[in-house]
Amino acid sequence: MPTALTEAFIAVAECMESYFYVSDLAVQSAEVKDSMAKFGWAWLELPEFPVRKLFPAAAKALQQFPEHRGLVLAIADWCTDACKQSVIAKLEALRCRMLQGLCLAAGHLALRGRFDSNGYMIAGRIFEAMQKAAETPSIQFYSRPIEVKDEFYSAARDAWREVGLETVVATLEEPLRERFGAVNHALRLTAYFLRNHSGVVELTNTDHSVATTQLYLEVLKSMGEAFGNTFPGLAGNTAFQRYLKGTLRGIQAGSSLPGSPFGDCANLAKEALLIYERTINPLGVPWDQRNPCLLTALNAHHQQISDVSQLEISAEVIAYSELRKDVRREILGIAGTCAAADAKAGVESSSAGPSGHNEDTKNEQAGDASTSKREGRAKERACAKCGTTQKQRGSGEPAFKKCSRCMSTYYCGPQCQKAHWKEHKPVCVSR
Repeated sequence: MPTALTEAFIAVAECMESYFYVSDLAVQSAEVKDSMAKFGWAWLELPEFPVRKLFPAAAKALQQFPEHRGLVLAIADWCTDACKQSVIAKLEALRCRMLQGLCLAAGHLALRGRFDSNGYMIAGRIFEAMQKAAETPSIQFYSRPIEVKDEFYSAARDAWREVGLETVVATLEEPLRERFGAVNHALRLTAYFLRNHSGVVELTNTDHSVATTQLYLEVLKSMGEAFGNTFPGLAGNTAFQRYLKGTLRGIQAGSSLPGSPFGDCANLAKEALLIYERTINPLGVPWDQRNPCLLTALNAHHQQISDVSQLEISAEVIAYSELRKDVRREILGIAGTCAAADAKAGVESSSAGPSGHNEDTKNEQAGDASTSKREGRAKERACAKCGTTQKQRGSGEPAFKKCSRCMSTYYCGPQCQKAHWKEHKPVCVSR
């Protein structure tokens, strides 16, 4: 199932190479035109194939198989394209719980331990997808009436609040020996990545680590902006206040060192600290929705779109498509490689979130599947270590056993399970 889903989403992501070129030749739908006029954005979609309609399927796939890196990469990279400046796509992604799926995927990636270059790259894809889904589309958006802006912010607030990562968060916090109580899980996860998987902290200055650290901070800022430039659940939680403030100050100090490649991170950390201070003392750090002056880095990333002509949109389509082409091809190639590696390792769904149950487990627990179907599935199960399937064994040999901790990976016997533990441990989450 995960392999087939990965192949399907890789195919969808590959379509994005020509999607905007074709969309540029089409007459945009009334729904898109109305959204553009209302929220102040200018981009394209193909009326015959609005890719935003795939967000519910993508969100469900991420929630069901968050540890499958190939699937995560393919969906996250596609999400980055699909949410490009389009409020109508962003709202679709926010309302169908894409943030829940992306946060689950990030949590499972963190469970693998210290990042190599590929780890930073995958984290970057996940957090960029979060950013594209949750960030405001343009400078022109800020000139809209407050009730219009709050329609977008309200969807973002609901999406961030609905993120639930109980098992993942508990596992990640274990080495910290510190419990923070009721903190928004998306905020806690992003802060964890900044402290534990930042190139500034790990002194890793590859291109991926620099860009990924910036994306952590961008996500933090987008989250704060949705809540009136405050961080959700932070007020009154002194333990997490110390953790977040110390993390941001550490990023700011490390990024400000002479010759540091993380210079942009220092400015982003400064802005995140401003949001932190506003959360603690809102009257001391006022915020006016009509004037995004506190968001200088955000301004630099958005294009002024008032009176944008069709010719200008066409030119940006060409520039964007050329910029993304090689990057997309590289990422989707890695997604295919990761999918093959995960399939070989026998990685299955670990039910890490509210919607994370795999189909087999739900059917068995509910008693919906017939005995013959259950037996058929059992015969197809492969040992995660040696690859032997149940049906290849003799009729008198014992049935494969699940890992007693995650209850999702199967082994032909204790020797294979013991030999596979080092590889399996990073993705083994207790149920």
